[in-house]
Amino acid sequence: MSRILAFLFHPALYPVFVWVLYSQSLPIKLSDPLLKFGWIVTAALVVLPIAGVLVLWGLGMVEDPYLKTARERRVPILISVFAYLMAYRFFQGIDALYGLSEYYLGLSIGLGLGVIFQEIKPSLHMLAAGAFLAAIVVFKPPSGELSLFLGIGWTLFSGLLGMSRIKEEAHNHREVFLGFSLGFFPILILSLFFGH
Repeated sequence: MSRILAFLFHPALYPVFVWVLYSQSLPIKLSDPLLKFGWIVTAALVVLPIAGVLVLWGLGMVEDPYLKTARERRVPILISVFAYLMAYRFFQGIDALYGLSEYYLGLSIGLGLGVIFQEIKPSLHMLAAGAFLAAIVVFKPPSGELSLFLGIGWTLFSGLLGMSRIKEEAHNHREVFLGFSLGFFPILILSLFFGH
C-alpha cells in the first residue's frame, strides 16, 4: 500500500492536481485558450522533471531513478526549481490566472530550501503534499464547506502519506516534517503578503 501511495502521489504529478484544483476554484469560467495554456504549462511541469531524472540516469549521473541519496537529488531538484520558476513567469502576467504565480514561486523557494537542507534529505513527497494543502487554503474552492472538507481531508491524507514514507524507510519523522513545512509555508506566506 505504501508503494502505491508513493507512486500515485509522486511529487512530479502534483502540478496536475494543482491545476485541476485551481481551475475548479475560480469564480469565473476560463476561456478555452487560457485553459489550454494552463494544461500545456502543467504538462511541461510534469514531463520536465521526469525527463531530467531519466536523462541523468541514462548518463550515469544518478544510480537510481528513485533518487535515494541526497547527492543524487540536487540536480533534479534544481531542474524542478527552474521549471517552477518558468511557470511563475508564465502565470505572473495573466490576471485571470492570479494566484498560480505565487504558488509556483513559493514552490520554487520551498524546493530551493530543500537543496540547502539536503543533508537532512527532506521528503519531496511531503513537500508536494504541503504545497497542495497551501493551494487548498489559498485557492479556496467556491464552497466554504468543500474548502474545509478538502483541507481537513488532505491534512489527514498527508499524515498517512508521511507515515508511508517512514514505513518504506525512505525518510524519518524529521525529514517528513521538514518536507511538509518547506512545501506549505513559502506558498502560504507569499500568498498572504503578495497575493491578489
